[in-house]
Amino acid sequence: MWDTLVRPSADRAEAFHAGGHWRTETVLDDLHRAVLADPDKAAVIGYCGDSLDRIISYREFGLLVDRFAAGLVELGVGRQDVVAIHLPNRWMVSPLYLACARIGAVPAPVMPALGTRELRHVLTSSLAKVCLVQDSYDGINYADRLADAAPDTLAHRVVVRTGPSGPSDDGLIDFAEFFLETPWEQTHQLPALSELRADDVSLLLFTSGTTGAPKGVAHSHNTLYAGAIAMPNRWGWGADTVASIPHPMTHMSGTIFGCYMSVILGGTCVVQDSMDMDLLLDIIAKHGLSFIYAGPLFVQNLVAEQRKHPRDLSSLRELTSGSAPIPPQLIADVREVLGVELSALWGMTENGPVTVTR
Repeated sequence: MWDTLVRPSADRAEAFHAGGHWRTETVLDDLHRAVLADPDKAAVIGYCGDSLDRIISYREFGLLVDRFAAGLVELGVGRQDVVAIHLPNRWMVSPLYLACARIGAVPAPVMPALGTRELRHVLTSSLAKVCLVQDSYDGINYADRLADAAPDTLAHRVVVRTGPSGPSDDGLIDFAEFFLETPWEQTHQLPALSELRADDVSLLLFTSGTTGAPKGVAHSHNTLYAGAIAMPNRWGWGADTVASIPHPMTHMSGTIFGCYMSVILGGTCVVQDSMDMDLLLDIIAKHGLSFIYAGPLFVQNLVAEQRKHPRDLSSLRELTSGSAPIPPQLIADVREVLGVELSALWGMTENGPVTVTR
């Protein structure tokens, strides 16, 4: 499958390196530095529903990446094999992305909003070996959806249960029992970080399918890095960045800002599996969020909820919106009610972030 990729010429790649947009390291090197620099710092803060689910320190994040990676090896996943991730915004999404990269495998995120037909298309066209789903979310049984969509090429189905974990006779692997509670890192030796290449494919992201069947877009560590550092470089963000992205982490904005940017900076990302903007306002006040990327409808709801029940938003430094046209009045409303300027971003699955207003 990967032999169809068109890579940039040597001269163009050299220009990207010279401009600081590409590098020789990967996000796993960033994670290693963050673990050494501040192991007890929160890397991911996860909410399930309206409740705090889990806080993962950088020390634990590093351990989980190695454990998940070794667990994938146990399932027969190797270099350039695809792992489909059909999950809502849960704390395990980021370490799963990096676990795939740790062994040279390729995560293929699938948004929860996509149905059985689209999931089958992703699994079939990517030849995914493993697919992870939550048992149920927003009234939909995703385990049943996966059973209906799974092609013969899919070797393993993994379920994140919202209830107690335990053995299953339905052919599903329990995520908590297999990935969380089993120290696979003691069984399988993982490759050295120096063996990972920045130009390796590290993400297979499918478009939304609005103009036809979803198309798979291959990203390398370097193309993701270029998108993830664009705004931090522009505004001078660092390890004190606390970000939240209510968009699905299984599409470009959530992937770039919700996973890669935070780890590259050594910052913190707060994830919530609901679109409750009242909860997001509470999260800003509780965890000191400094950056949010959200579509205009999310932002409109943020403004409405803040008007009804004001929270302390003094930590918020940057609110960026995109993915749809921004009503002009919303810019003034954000300045008045939320106390920050609203920046407009445009990007594509194929590119990541492309332009942003200053």
